[in-house]
Amino acid sequence: MENKTVELLNSLNFTEVQIQTLKSIVIEGFWGDTDMDFEDGETYYSYGYCTNLKGGKTHSGIMSGISKKLKESKTNLISMCSDWWGDGAKDGDMMFFNMELLDSDELTNWASE
Repeated sequence: MENKTVELLNSLNFTEVQIQTLKSIVIEGFWGDTDMDFEDGETYYSYGYCTNLKGGKTHSGIMSGISKKLKESKTNLISMCSDWWGDGAKDGDMMFFNMELLDSDELTNWASE
């Protein structure tokens, strides 16, 4: 039986490559926690992750696909932010997981699978 976090993430219908990228971000990119605005216009307690772990066109294309899927789904599970620090640096893209809906242990276990 799937846990709540995996069930919610699976509902977004990410491709296998997108799932592996998300898992890498969760494992390698943890930044910290903050309150973040999501697609539903509400602010939620969230864990932030740096998404610029790998460079290149392939990674950029995968992240674009994830971003597009998130916008189309209007989900409040994951939010993305370009240039989080507002300094124009290429390493400032962030992804935020809504920890009011997701369980941190379940998210970490999912990423480790």
